[in-house]
Parts: sequence; structure tokens; C-alpha cells
Amino acid sequence: MVRFKHRYIGLRWDSEYSITQEDIGDALRTAILNSGDLQLTALLPYMASVWMHLSAFNFATIRCPTALTRACIRIVIPQMVVRGAKNLRIVHVSGSISQMTRYIAPILSVELTKSRMALRT
Repeated sequence: MVRFKHRYIGLRWDSEYSITQEDIGDALRTAILNSGDLQLTALLPYMASVWMHLSAFNFATIRCPTALTRACIRIVIPQMVVRGAKNLRIVHVSGSISQMTRYIAPILSVELTKSRMALRT
């Protein structure tokens, strides 16, 4: 079996309804299949994965092979927009899920604090 190095791409968006982990996985698979890129399509079983999905924060992490990070970003963003994501942005790209967690945890902590403050008023 071939082992690939991966990158984890953190995405955030605004949406009027909740985009589920299945929606994001479908967007990723559809984007890869529609791209026509044989290299991406051949690696589909290795890269069509959503590693972290926090629906309360409209945040998800997608895993893809390092060599194809840019191609993956270019094709998945339009598919996410089709599924209702607005103001879609890349939060962070990292080499491991623990790096992603260390980066995103303080951001989500601030949002939790804001939510608690809003509930008190």
C-alpha cells in the first residue's frame, strides 16, 4: 500500500442552515469526480475525507495529499458554495490534525465566550 503525506485544510463559512459532514464529503467527492483530473480521481479513496466537522461553528477540516492541496482547494470551494456555504474561507492549512486543533481552538474559544455573553444579556 502506498502511504501519502497529507495536509489538513480548515474551512469556515456562513450558512442559513446547517451543512452536515455528509454534505461536505459529497462536495469533496463531486468536486474531484467533476474535475477531470486523473491524478485526483485515482486518489479519491485516499483523500475524500472530512476529519473534523463542528456544525455549531460552521467549521470543517478536509484531508488531502500534500501534492494536491491547491488542486483540492480550487475544486472543493465551488462545490461548497453550491451546497449553501456563503463567505467560505480557508482558516488554516496544516500538516497534522493536532496542529489544526492547536490553531483553531483559541478561535472557537473566543466564539464560545461571545455566545455566552450574548445569552446573558
